[in-house]
Amino acid sequence: MTKIQKCAPWWSLALCPVLTLVAFGQLPLTELTTIYPLGAKPGATLEVTVGGGNQDDLTALEFSHPGIKATQKTNPPAEFYTDPVPVNNVFTVTVAADVPPGIYDARVRGRFGASNPRAFVVGLHEEVMDDGSNSTLASAKEIAVGTTVTGRADANAVNYFKVALKAGQRVVFDCLAKRVDSKLDGTLVLYDVNGKELLRVRDSIGKDPLIDFSAPADGTFTVGLHDHIYGGGAELFYRLSIHAGAHVDYVFPPAGLPGSNEEYTLYGRNLPGGEAVEGLTSDGRPLQQLKVKISLPGQQQSEDSLGAGAPLAPAGILLNGYDYRYAQLNPIRVGFAAAAVTLEQEPNNAVDKAQKVVVPCEVAGRFYPERDIDWVEFEAKKGTVYKVDLISHRLGLETDADLLIQRVTKNEKGEEQVADVAYVDDVDNRNGRIGGDFDYSTNDPSYRFAVPDDGLYRIRVRDSLGTARSDGRYIYRLQIRSEVPDFRLIANARQLKVANANTVSYYSPVLRKGGTALMELVAVRQDGFGGEIEVAVEGLPEGVECAATTLPSNASSVWLVFKAQDDVKDWMGPIRIVGKAKVGERDVARYARIISVVWNTGNRTTQPAFFRVMRDLVLSVTSRETHPALVQVGDGKLLETSRGGKIDVPIKVARRLGFGEKFKLIAQNVPGEVKPGDLEINGDKSEGTLAVHITNAKAKAGFYNFYLRSDTKVKIPRNADAVARAEADQKMIVAAVAQVAEELKTAKAALDAAAKVAGDAAKAAKDGADEAKKKAADAEEVRKKAEAKHKEIEEKNKRVQAAKAAADKKVADVKKANEPKDLNFAIVSTPVQLRVVDTPLKIAAANAAVKAAANAEVPVTLERLYGFADAVEITVEVPKGVAGIAIEKVSMAKDQKEAKLQVAATDKATVGDHTITIRAKAKFNKIDVQASQQIVLKVEAAAEK
Repeated sequence: MTKIQKCAPWWSLALCPVLTLVAFGQLPLTELTTIYPLGAKPGATLEVTVGGGNQDDLTALEFSHPGIKATQKTNPPAEFYTDPVPVNNVFTVTVAADVPPGIYDARVRGRFGASNPRAFVVGLHEEVMDDGSNSTLASAKEIAVGTTVTGRADANAVNYFKVALKAGQRVVFDCLAKRVDSKLDGTLVLYDVNGKELLRVRDSIGKDPLIDFSAPADGTFTVGLHDHIYGGGAELFYRLSIHAGAHVDYVFPPAGLPGSNEEYTLYGRNLPGGEAVEGLTSDGRPLQQLKVKISLPGQQQSEDSLGAGAPLAPAGILLNGYDYRYAQLNPIRVGFAAAAVTLEQEPNNAVDKAQKVVVPCEVAGRFYPERDIDWVEFEAKKGTVYKVDLISHRLGLETDADLLIQRVTKNEKGEEQVADVAYVDDVDNRNGRIGGDFDYSTNDPSYRFAVPDDGLYRIRVRDSLGTARSDGRYIYRLQIRSEVPDFRLIANARQLKVANANTVSYYSPVLRKGGTALMELVAVRQDGFGGEIEVAVEGLPEGVECAATTLPSNASSVWLVFKAQDDVKDWMGPIRIVGKAKVGERDVARYARIISVVWNTGNRTTQPAFFRVMRDLVLSVTSRETHPALVQVGDGKLLETSRGGKIDVPIKVARRLGFGEKFKLIAQNVPGEVKPGDLEINGDKSEGTLAVHITNAKAKAGFYNFYLRSDTKVKIPRNADAVARAEADQKMIVAAVAQVAEELKTAKAALDAAAKVAGDAAKAAKDGADEAKKKAADAEEVRKKAEAKHKEIEEKNKRVQAAKAAADKKVADVKKANEPKDLNFAIVSTPVQLRVVDTPLKIAAANAAVKAAANAEVPVTLERLYGFADAVEITVEVPKGVAGIAIEKVSMAKDQKEAKLQVAATDKATVGDHTITIRAKAKFNKIDVQASQQIVLKVEAAAEK
């Protein structure tokens, strides 16, 4: 029996595919950690606040659905200024009325490019905000059924909400947290009208809690929400929906054939027209069922459809699927079956009740009730190969299944004899990968079953975590299918730090002017596929390039280098990496799938990072930032040589932002026997030569794609534009100071003149007539107005002086904050594509003939390639069993291109057509190289005397 507890299914073979987007060093990238509130109804307009690191000069908030739009909030210009003032982290969001309910991605865009994504929800219910004043049962916030509360968990506290229910009313309390990128590990607690705890729930949907409750009587019930370990803060946000609407838990069967239109059953709560299912529960609550017809996409679309409209954990990234939504209910992912689907038929929990199936097939079953064991049996022919693959954990379920394969025979008495063929539990290195970065490994078992003999076979499946739970949601797909060679591509969107190997940072691929971004592509090869994969990038903007390349059959990875021109414009949008290959007779194209960092960590040993599957790979280009250096290797064309060959490739360095450091370029992702030597570039140099010398005897012919990297530093300000803006504001205030000074001067002169007139008029009015007194009164009125105006301008002058002081301080502060500092960064060169052939020699000769007891000549032509110019020795190998033929070796001098082999045949020469091998041998830079050519030498019988 084969016992496999660390087996390697098709999706975790030696070439574990990973496309890694890499940003080395500490050049800042825009980060998005929070968007609050994180949802709205269709047709709503709301103000949201974003949070995160490196959010300098934000200009936009973008969403993955075009019907969700945002404009940046602005404040009116302050006194003495002319332009409105953008509020850097506040946006007004409008959700169009026709946007379907669902979870979408949001990204902010600023000086340092577009950020990582954060979830934004378009919901069905009325929206309210929790104000945090409800931390006791007595202060519970009153919520109507049909409402979604957006809030944040407070540390060491519970948020309470009360809801009035009618007797028999069935209500769902659904907390979205982990599903929407929150750090909250939520717990829901339900209390009755007297404050007595009724239910306490965690981990209903992944790590999110859900309570399904039917009120026993009219009354006001209270629900409390808190983090499992009573954590709190802005990053522990949630959306708590309290509604009497429908909720779909799962669909059964969970997969169907591509292009089919079959009946499925939705299971859930409050389903419209739903029927009760006797004995089927989830979290102890009865489920309803609803029969629906689902039309699945055809074969071509199904082969590369991820279906990730609903949240998808990394473990499920390799499964193809289709998002089905009934009416406006939550979407459910339907998989694509590899063979006809057979529903599990109970009872099948014992060997004598094993369900008979015809293979290939896919069995849809449940790990239900508790301690459930399912058996299937089938007839199989010797030599047939099946892939036995159980899919459950990859469906997003907390299961840990194993399978046992048995062969069933009968002895001469007709008694059943059972022999274990294989026991399969955890996948290859599963335990070692749990908790690791970008872990898409799975608990699901998989096995390549080569049938040893004709006969009957059984498979037992069970869930080791199902011994103490009885929940109908824990379903599985058991595939017993034929092998289908194929491949998948996965992208891991991550930033690699140069200083701390335990750091995992947020990342979104960003190009600065004249800079590069690096991506590693590795292929997951299915069922023995080992061919070449041609790789290209689709959707790049003008001014950005990425050379197409090849992932060779003998290589596990290839690196893509994205390059931005010096005059590139701002841009943000989705791009796609596509791999194309010939798989048998099929032309196959597969698009890369992406895993992103949801929450970062400064130390993975104490705080794990969290990841999820992304809907899109979004590239951004920022024209406000310039990369400090670019290394151009050659002209970008393919380099070709042979074993023993030498190529000297010119290197040009574009230095910017005052970068003048000496640095060392080291070739990356290339075998040591082919790797060029390190290249040092002095601080005053902008050129160099890369020596690509294939002079290691162990070097192999093949295609190599690599790049050069140097970890270095540059002294630059963080945001030079901030200084320019502050100085522009200061200049505006200086102008305002001068203007107010003139206004004050004018007002003072007007006051002095009015005072003099008023004084003179007052003197004249002492003993004057009424007319003089009236003139004095009028003059005094003018003086008072001039005095008031003067005071007004004096106050204005105080304000403008204060504004100037503030502007001066701001300039000083901004300059200090943006003083040039040493910044670690990595130079990543343009890509190097190298093809190494086995030999620089090409030899050619035509078929020849010779008679026994005679001589003949065989002309040989030699071509020297890749700079080889030395002497060559030509020898000939005659097949065994051929006698009487002698051909002497020939030495060809450096400049000799042709030679003649002298063939001597004795009278005993073996008559007939003989395939002989002409071999050219030489030393190319001390490396043995050779080439050969086979020709047919026809030996004819000697002429009769």
